[in-house]
Amino acid sequence: MDDIWIKIKKFLRRTLLWLSIISIIGFTLFVCFVRFTSYSNGYRAGEVIKFSRKGYVFKTFEGEMNLGGFTDSDQGKVTPTIWAFSVYSGNDEIKGLLVEAMENGKRVRLYYNERYTRLFWYGDTAYFIEKVEVIE
Repeated sequence: MDDIWIKIKKFLRRTLLWLSIISIIGFTLFVCFVRFTSYSNGYRAGEVIKFSRKGYVFKTFEGEMNLGGFTDSDQGKVTPTIWAFSVYSGNDEIKGLLVEAMENGKRVRLYYNERYTRLFWYGDTAYFIEKVEVIE
């Protein structure tokens, strides 16, 4: 009788070990896929109106850009189109260019990669800025 319980315990330990290993590998592959592959890429031009570092535990850099506006034909007023984006924490050059352009009121062209989904410790949006061009 004791022999059966020992075999069951060994089987359960081995099964738990393999499930743990498979889970860790699966999670690692998921994070790598989300971090290093993009759904789309391109650029948008406008004026940076907000750039901040936010978050309770994981501090991320988030910004908003006014892409221009469109006129509502019924009321004749211009409604701004706001686009939210994120910047990876290590991109000090991009952060500096964004702050400088915002402080000087310059238009910028932001080249971005859109990720399939977002990971909360990287940013609030799926749009991550890769390059900044100041439009003169």
